[in-house]
Amino acid sequence: MWFIAQAYPNQQTYFSCLPNAAAERLFERDYWGPSYRYGLEWLLRHDPSPTIAVTGPQPAIIYVNWLVLKPAQRRRIRLVDGPGARYYLTAYRWHPQPYADSLGPEVLAYRPGGGIKALSIFRRDSLRRPLPPAPIGRAPWP
Repeated sequence: MWFIAQAYPNQQTYFSCLPNAAAERLFERDYWGPSYRYGLEWLLRHDPSPTIAVTGPQPAIIYVNWLVLKPAQRRRIRLVDGPGARYYLTAYRWHPQPYADSLGPEVLAYRPGGGIKALSIFRRDSLRRPLPPAPIGRAPWP
């Protein structure tokens, strides 16, 4: 119960007795997507750029979390569908395995309650690097 309270609103990332490494390898992580809000807020605190371009494998879920932000915060976040994004956010839905180093350095590994990695943010140092293939069922930006 303590983990569930600590991890709120990402308590669905709890995998009982499985070690974190096994759960990360075998299961999807944050399938509902509330960790994207944490990631967007983290970017707003840590990147002083006036505009922050982001993309990811679940654009519709990133968009919904973007809507929850305050208007001033939303103006700084630019949702990009394609390789022009500076940051790649993923909650490991349909992709439990680690991402390739070619995506760029991981600048955030969010582990709610100290558990499994529910969200990663990769900084795309070179926008020429290819993005991972889109998962099946990926909806475009709304």
